[in-house]
Amino acid sequence: MARLVLKRMNGRQLGLTVAATALLTATSTLAAPRAPAASADQPRPTVRNGRIAYDVNTNPNGGGFDIFTVRPDGTGKQRLTWNHHSYQPAFGPSGSRIAYARSNGTDADIWVMGAGGLNKQPLITGPGDQLEPAWSPDATQIAYTQAEQLFVYTLATRTSTQVTFATDQLGPFASEPTWSPSGGRIAFHSYTVQQAEFSTFANPGTIDVINADGSQRHQITPQSDVVSKEDPDWSPDGTTIVFCRLTPENERDPGFPIGLATIRPDGTDGHLLPQTGEWSPAWAPNGLRLAAPRIASDDPAIKQPGLWTMGPRGEQPKRVFAEFYIPKGIDWQPLRTP
Repeated sequence: MARLVLKRMNGRQLGLTVAATALLTATSTLAAPRAPAASADQPRPTVRNGRIAYDVNTNPNGGGFDIFTVRPDGTGKQRLTWNHHSYQPAFGPSGSRIAYARSNGTDADIWVMGAGGLNKQPLITGPGDQLEPAWSPDATQIAYTQAEQLFVYTLATRTSTQVTFATDQLGPFASEPTWSPSGGRIAFHSYTVQQAEFSTFANPGTIDVINADGSQRHQITPQSDVVSKEDPDWSPDGTTIVFCRLTPENERDPGFPIGLATIRPDGTDGHLLPQTGEWSPAWAPNGLRLAAPRIASDDPAIKQPGLWTMGPRGEQPKRVFAEFYIPKGIDWQPLRTP
């Protein structure tokens, strides 16, 4: 079975090194993908695909991450941060700003900078870690996670509202929020934890959807003891949520990216994408491509690690660039068409 070393910060994957000896196999009831149907959600605005943002380890002596952007063809790579403590970039709806998590070595806050890396400023601060920012479609709010729960920050009032709550010390917990194009709902990774004699580890998670005000939470992917569903991203037309599938993460079997899948926001029409080894997917703003990192592996079935793009059904995969350290925190810049 394939193995890897996985580092996390408050439930968020922050780096991975793979030493695989055999292809990881998993069964699923999901069928081959087909084109998404029309949606009642708000239509996407006319946009062009800009640069792809990601974070990657920049400290060979230990875990340390910085944010870069690159054109979809792999040219024009640009480094935006230099402190080894910046990650999880998220473009604003106009494409001119990036929200991101920045750690001081003890706690993490949400910062904002220009799309070219200028004018870095703290935005959401406080005790503990504020992580995983996601802009609302109208740029008036930012969803994020704190203490492994989902919050929504309103920029006009500079106040945060907690959206999800644990029922006990085992969860459920929330991470990796993504907004619907209408701004009314948020999809996220939901999970509980299991307590062993000397450790606590995450059980396989699901993708849940909740109204932005915290009402009507519901699970849209089936619970599994074999595969965890994580890193959702809502398609620009509102019809589809893409997510990654991983093996359960615990001390006996660390999480291993199997690949990507899609599902409708109501939990129907789930499909596997044919590629293997991808995770942390992001839709192109025009909805015609996906970007996702592919892990490094000794397995011959998982080749050419780095950042890739592909069609929404996994067709026409193209490598953007190769990278020894696996890029993560993928987000794709929207550029408004006049």
